[in-house]
Amino acid sequence: MSAYSRETEKRLGLLGKMKENLSTLRSYTRNKAPTIGEVKVPVKFGSSQIRIKFEVVEQGSKILNTKDCVNIGLLKWLDRTQRSKEMIREKSKVKIIKNYFSLFKFNLELKPNYIPFVSREHPLAYAVRPQVSKELECLEDEGILVKTKHTDWCSPIVVIKKKQGSLRICGDFRHLNQELIEDKYLLPSIEDLLARLGSGNKIFAKMDLKSAYHQIRLSEDASQLTTIITPQRDL
Repeated sequence: MSAYSRETEKRLGLLGKMKENLSTLRSYTRNKAPTIGEVKVPVKFGSSQIRIKFEVVEQGSKILNTKDCVNIGLLKWLDRTQRSKEMIREKSKVKIIKNYFSLFKFNLELKPNYIPFVSREHPLAYAVRPQVSKELECLEDEGILVKTKHTDWCSPIVVIKKKQGSLRICGDFRHLNQELIEDKYLLPSIEDLLARLGSGNKIFAKMDLKSAYHQIRLSEDASQLTTIITPQRDL
């Protein structure tokens, strides 16, 4: 959403064209900005000129949203989602992992007096078992899951149905977590992140990892700890 302050509205001389619209905007830092109206303003950049709807607030900076920036030519949206899965796998995942394999491993550290355990599977409705089996086969084909014959650690799975109807298979690692040394990391605040971006940067990127936890390769020891039991009794 694009917005500017009442002071800017006065300088533009558009107060008479403003349409009343009482609402409240919220910034990335959770600050509230009540609006007093909205107005459509002709905006020109280079050879492009479009009309943009601005929300008028009592106080605040001038903001132009991403969509308007793209429409007027201030930003160029690079869409890489059309590349095939084979190209992504060959040119990014495989190449990077082969070159930096040792860096793509995460280890789990056990407490000194840990107690191994093997849990039973959670009850699972027979109606969804074929779909669960198919999803497990896909995970195995992609190399995310690997069958094992023996382990001292075993956790059940939890199946969650997504909005679009597909299933998400998760490991119920609550028991395991009690035996692990907690890896503490305090997430930075939005204010800190915005300050680090600075004002001189011009190119920004956003990455959305599909099945993000599957992108983290576990060490051999950690893989044994995170063994799961499936409805087929496979480990």
